[in-house]
Amino acid sequence: MGGESSSHTRVGFESVHPQFWRPVVDSAITPAVGRRFTSLAEGIQFYTDYARACGFDVRLNTLKRDRDGEIVMRYLVCSRQGVKGGGTRKPIPEHGSTGGKPKQRRRRVSNRVQCRAKICFNKEGPEEFEIGIFVEEHTHRMCSETSKYFMRMNQKLDAAQQSFVASCVKANIGSSKSLNLCREVTGSYANVGATETEFHNFKRDLQTYVAAYDGEMIIEKFRSKREACEKFYSDHYLDGENRLTRLFWADSIGRSNFPLFGDVISFDATYGTNRYSLVFVPFTGVDNHKRCITFAAGLLIKEDVESYAWLLDRFKVAMGKSPTCVVTDQDPAMKVAVAQVWSESRHRFCMWHIMTKVNEKIGPDLVKD
Repeated sequence: MGGESSSHTRVGFESVHPQFWRPVVDSAITPAVGRRFTSLAEGIQFYTDYARACGFDVRLNTLKRDRDGEIVMRYLVCSRQGVKGGGTRKPIPEHGSTGGKPKQRRRRVSNRVQCRAKICFNKEGPEEFEIGIFVEEHTHRMCSETSKYFMRMNQKLDAAQQSFVASCVKANIGSSKSLNLCREVTGSYANVGATETEFHNFKRDLQTYVAAYDGEMIIEKFRSKREACEKFYSDHYLDGENRLTRLFWADSIGRSNFPLFGDVISFDATYGTNRYSLVFVPFTGVDNHKRCITFAAGLLIKEDVESYAWLLDRFKVAMGKSPTCVVTDQDPAMKVAVAQVWSESRHRFCMWHIMTKVNEKIGPDLVKD
């Protein structure tokens, strides 16, 4: 007879045969042939709770549908049912495409041991399902109390942990460090209730969702910022396919600094984003302490005259006027856009960009002189 837990529900197992084990739990949570449920989902949840108390995982198996496509029979089995044969076959040599030494595939050992435990739900009415078959003998021992935390059905993130992982994603913290931080907060890995795989999968799903609605999310974020702060300014442009191709924003600090230090500004499109292939364009100035300050910023998908003209016009609207002097690199599209939108501003080329091209413009002989 196996051990019993300290909770009100009696949990253990008994050896009914040298090769079979039967879970021992209270009869209230033990399935029985003939027991009915109001829906298939209720029956599946009942068997899942039973398996969680016993210490084994559950896997969906065979199902049968009627002519209307409704499920009339559903099998659930122990996760260790069947045989995969991962540890019985010899590794197959695999030759590399580069002509190097032959590689061997990694031998994957299966945890399936032909377990017989299963349950079958049969449809007996418009909405009712009845247990038609129930086999409770297993060909393996049940998980111990300390190991139940790492069962697949128990490995899930609650709402607080999902919020924590989402905050880590914003801070560019990976799945492993997120799990370690969560372990430090809760005290142990058992208290976390999930493994690194669950943290990684949630981060992947979150990033997949954001990738599909990233444009709407940033527009909504800037809209909420404008409602919270009247001096926050932002604008965007959507192309014919309703994609976000231009974005401009300026916060209250940048707008308040422009009348004081905005006589001479510089904007450069050197920086690019990796994921979205957008060009980051910051508008920068220098304060009275000779420190760089940012007035505004923008994102562009194209570095053409039309995009730069739109960006400069948004800057002029946000700040109320054009700067006295503007410094840029030697981009021809920038030169045309500045002349069109900031016609009253003096346009000068950046000395750093000029000096980086001295070698290729005047030749090595003059450079040495």
